[in-house]
Order: sequence, then structure tokens, then C-alpha cells
Amino acid sequence: MMNIEGLRRRLESLKAAFPEPEPWPPTEGSFSHCLWAALGKPEARRGFMEMYQQRATDFWRDQK
Repeated sequence: MMNIEGLRRRLESLKAAFPEPEPWPPTEGSFSHCLWAALGKPEARRGFMEMYQQRATDFWRDQK
């Protein structure tokens, strides 16, 4: 027999572990804001890693 209460508590603890979504546009003074500004302040929401990778790609392209 399944322990429904145990599963319910586990589910609630997992919900609490979800990170809060980052504000958009990123908060001024944050590294995300620096990346966002360097990419031309795109209106569409982007994740941190997506912005970081795009900025790295642009940086290396511009070095040539």
C-alpha cells in the first residue's frame, strides 16, 4: 500500500525547492544585467546561460 501522506510531503518539499524566476529585465547591478545590456537589451526573456553563451560567442567573433 502506498504512503500517500509521505508522497504529499515529498511533493510539497519539492515545490518549495523550485527557484523563484529571475526578474525581467534583470536587476541593475547584477551580472545578468551586464549581459543583457551587452546583448542590446533584448525584450524577449532569456535565461542566464543563454545570454552568457551568446555574449561569449559574440566576444570571440569580434576578436577576429
